[in-house]
Amino acid sequence: MENFKDFAELTKRELKDKLYDYIGTSTYAGDLPYLLFGEYNADGTFTYSTAKSVELIKQYFDDFGEIVERIKDEGLDVINPFDNPEAFIVQMLLEEADNLLFDCETVGELNNNGDEFEITEELAKKIAEEL
Repeated sequence: MENFKDFAELTKRELKDKLYDYIGTSTYAGDLPYLLFGEYNADGTFTYSTAKSVELIKQYFDDFGEIVERIKDEGLDVINPFDNPEAFIVQMLLEEADNLLFDCETVGELNNNGDEFEITEELAKKIAEEL
């Protein structure tokens, strides 16, 4: 697994890669992280390896503190990384993706419109640049 300066950088790379896989797909802004990372969410793993998940937890431990606090502030439960490190990484990835995407001006505008939109190549490129 590649090394990134922080978990946000890893998440941005994944988002940019996945955006182009969904060109032609319609979604709502609030559903975008779940669409892009739906495979990981359905499988319950990002790494497809417990050992790799544990390594990511060690590597990005400090970054996860802030993400965990955001999840708790939303009134949600945090998956115990000791019980299920793979699912914990997926939860961190989804929360960080949501945070990063909604920092993008374009995603914010799409969300404010509240309408379903289609991911076009132009829109994917614009969001990727804003990430």
